[in-house]
Amino acid sequence: MTTPAPVRTVLADDEPAVLDALVGLFASAQRMEIVATASTGDELLRAIELHAPALVVTDVYMPGGGEELFDRLATFDPKPYVIAVSGMASPNLRRRITRTGADRLLRKGLDNPLVAAMDALDGPAGPTA
Repeated sequence: MTTPAPVRTVLADDEPAVLDALVGLFASAQRMEIVATASTGDELLRAIELHAPALVVTDVYMPGGGEELFDRLATFDPKPYVIAVSGMASPNLRRRITRTGADRLLRKGLDNPLVAAMDALDGPAGPTA
């Protein structure tokens, strides 16, 4: 039985403690390869251009973030699977950002982004290596 290739992953959050927690969480998963981290929207876009990840986990409201960032994420070809995290995960925000570049919106501190990523890996529309 062959082992699937690791999923190239970029993690982004402007809060160092949250980014460190994401790195620790995703580093513990054998299927994930963290290829870059970012703390601003511009850094995230550069990391995607440089590393072509299959998966991006990003804070919604970091410097250079917000809806404009998700509009830009939708322009990548191939587009990574994008999991957005926010402390303010309202239905209105979910509609707005999933209309553009986000595939899922999670509540920061409540939902587990690794579980969401693993669910996406096992689903038909999730990230591929």
